[in-house]
Amino acid sequence: MVSEASLGKPAGVQSDYDFRKMSGEDVSKAADQLIEDCRKVYDGVGNIKPDDVTFSNILKPLLDVDRDSYTRGVALQLAGMVALDKEVRDASCEAEKKMDEFSVEMAMRKDIFDNLVAFSKTGEAGGLDPEHKRYLDRLLTEGKRNGLDLPEDKRKEITEIKKKISELGVNFNKNLNEDTTHLWFGREELDGVPEDLLDSLEKNDEGKLKVTMKYPHFFP
Repeated sequence: MVSEASLGKPAGVQSDYDFRKMSGEDVSKAADQLIEDCRKVYDGVGNIKPDDVTFSNILKPLLDVDRDSYTRGVALQLAGMVALDKEVRDASCEAEKKMDEFSVEMAMRKDIFDNLVAFSKTGEAGGLDPEHKRYLDRLLTEGKRNGLDLPEDKRKEITEIKKKISELGVNFNKNLNEDTTHLWFGREELDGVPEDLLDSLEKNDEGKLKVTMKYPHFFP
């Protein structure tokens, strides 16, 4: 598998992937490894007894896994938008589906939510700096919005709905990325579009500019 280190990642840069050197299998394995690494952290937080909750064993692991999973996950999703090899793009789409489904499952974990509630009632939580307090408050708010304080049957229903929404979103993005629809416009017809974007558009022999259905054309 292609690693970031083997690609000569510059110092201070957390992710540096060359998708020309990656295969679809590389993307799939990296996604599976990310899910496995994150699950271990979430399991650890969920297994803490409510009486033993602290910043170090509840909030800090969640902060760290959020940062790590976002950094690694975005790099894998990016392949679906920019990789030249369709196999890699398709693998990225499937990886995104798996990662999104995993995210929904973790967001619906009542054991973690209950431990966050327990920690929020401790004196240590009362002394958190504003940044950490805001993070804790956000996790509690998201948990309530996800129905984690509702009965189990309602939680299961919400989980299935969230998974379906996630799947539809991933499929939409895949279809948009693979779409080849385009239109040709004269420069005067694109009045109001930023000049730097106009200058980046492909021109045909008639001098007209090619506009596709992709970012940043449809949403500059």
